[in-house]
Amino acid sequence: MPNNLKMNVLKQIIQQHYSKTPLRAIARNCGVSRNTVRHYLKVLEDKQLSDTELLAMEEHELGQLLAQGTAPNQRQQQLLAQFPYLVKELKRTGVNRWVLWNEAVVKHKTK
Repeated sequence: MPNNLKMNVLKQIIQQHYSKTPLRAIARNCGVSRNTVRHYLKVLEDKQLSDTELLAMEEHELGQLLAQGTAPNQRQQQLLAQFPYLVKELKRTGVNRWVLWNEAVVKHKTK
């Protein structure tokens, strides 16, 4: 589990989110960063369970739910598909990560 967050802290995050506490206040009250709070709220949101269902879960069930992870989105899948090419190119003389990054920027430039 990322950041080794304890389940009781995760339940506090869910409970405070359920009571509409602002993100910064949740992070301050639980002693974790805002990004950690955002991450776990997003992961739990992707599971499409209500806050009451999440709060009713036992700690080990909640841990198993988070351990399942989420399916990679389209951009992540595209990146994963590029890894064999990138590994092969990095073995060539004169090719480094900067060169490959510039190549990717040109190829995937958004308008």
